[in-house]
Parts: sequence; C-alpha cells; structure tokens
Amino acid sequence: VSEQMHHLFKIASSGPTSLRSVCRELFSGDLYERLKDGKVRRVPLDLCQLDLCVTKPSSLEAALEEHTRDVQGSVKHRSYRLPPVLWLNLDRFMYDRATQQGRKRRVRLTFPDALNSWMLVPLDAPWAQKLRDAAAQRAALLEALAKNRAELAARDVSEADEEEMLRLVAQQEALAQQIRELDSLLAKLGAEQELIYELRAVIVHKGGVASGHYIAYTRSPSPNGAEWCHMSDASVTTCSAAEMRRAAEGQTEESEDTECDSELLAAR
Repeated sequence: VSEQMHHLFKIASSGPTSLRSVCRELFSGDLYERLKDGKVRRVPLDLCQLDLCVTKPSSLEAALEEHTRDVQGSVKHRSYRLPPVLWLNLDRFMYDRATQQGRKRRVRLTFPDALNSWMLVPLDAPWAQKLRDAAAQRAALLEALAKNRAELAARDVSEADEEEMLRLVAQQEALAQQIRELDSLLAKLGAEQELIYELRAVIVHKGGVASGHYIAYTRSPSPNGAEWCHMSDASVTTCSAAEMRRAAEGQTEESEDTECDSELLAAR
C-alpha cells in the first residue's frame, strides 16, 4: 500500500494545477533532522508519510516516540512539520534468516481515536516549551515507575517487609496518578497547538508476504448510525469500532488468527 500510495500521489501531483495544489496542501510537510553537530537539516516532503517498523507489542504513541529516535549516522533526532492529513505506514514485514524467506510479524499495535502528535513536532521551537517540559517530566516519571515495578517484582512477598511493600505500592499509585495528570496536560497543550489527529480510515492486509487480501475501514458518514464502514472489493457493510480494531490492531504471536497489518489515515 505504501508504494501504491506514493505512485497515486505522484500521478495526482503531476496533474492539473488545482489538483496538485490540493494534494500539496493536504499531504505535504517537512522533515527536520537534528545532526550531532547541532545543526538542523530540513527535508521537504511532498507526501509526509511516516513509516513505522512494528517489532513488538506497543501503542502507536510509543512507536512514534521511538520513530523520532530511530536514526543513524550523523542524525541525532528527527521531527516534522506535519500536514493536515497524516499517513502512517505500519510495517510488520521481516526477513526470517532461518527459513530465508520474508514473513509478517504477528504483533499487536494499539492506536487511539484521537492522536496527540506532540512527540513529532520540533520541541526546540519556542512555542513548544510547555510541551517539552511536560514531555521531559513524563519521561522521568515513566522511568521511575518502571524502576518501582521492577523493585516490587523482585521482592519475595512471603519474606518482604510489609511496611516497605506498602510504601512501594503507594509510590507506584502516586507515580501513575502524576503520569495521568501529565497525559491530560499534554492533551490540552496538543489541542491548543492543533496537534490532535482524528482517525479517519484504516487499510488492513490479511494474509502472508506472498499473497493476501486488502480491506478498508472508514468512518461512517452517518452521525447516528454505525461507527465504521467495512469495504472489501465491491462489498460495503457497516461495523462497530470494536470490530474494526479486532482486524486492524493485529494479533499476538500466540494467536492462530490470520496475519494482518494496517495503515492509518488520520486527519486533524
């Protein structure tokens, strides 16, 4: 789908001036690569598509945060000027050295109805100071929470000091509450800076590397009816959000269900 999207965009952007202008207004953006020497390199993107390699169970927000750090060579960090319509490609393909064949990972990736894209913006911009501060506090709290959970898990309940266990549990609850408060603050700041994207459509591939079938889900135009429309070739039916997510969020390694992956189209 990623290659086909690029091909379709290339055709549309080389068409009449009016169509080309609409495509660029909706889909174009900029990639900012912060280099290790402190300089920032700007790369214009006619189609601002983010390719995320899904290797382990995760949330979309966590995958996007990892995407900003997944760099090589002289690049230290990446960020974006995002377009009104954002295309996210979730790649689950891998090469299996044992079988010397390509295969798809059965990895579950959850995604929200409303995505706060704060992790993708240039956090060194003056207007992003509050976002940067909140994100830094959140990262420190998550690290402290992970340390707390590891310490609790390592203790033998039968031999542990009850008072110390209660202290760790209380600390965990306090950290979780602080993280929830910071998530709310980030959501508020994201809305103020127009960084919230609403999930509009999902394309799902069912099958393996060599074969399969594409289906698509789009939000229903009916305000009072079903939440989503399911499209498979000429068949169009309605479905619930839960049904869409069962197909689109992927399966675990233990699942016997059909392998699937998805791409998300979000508009703000």
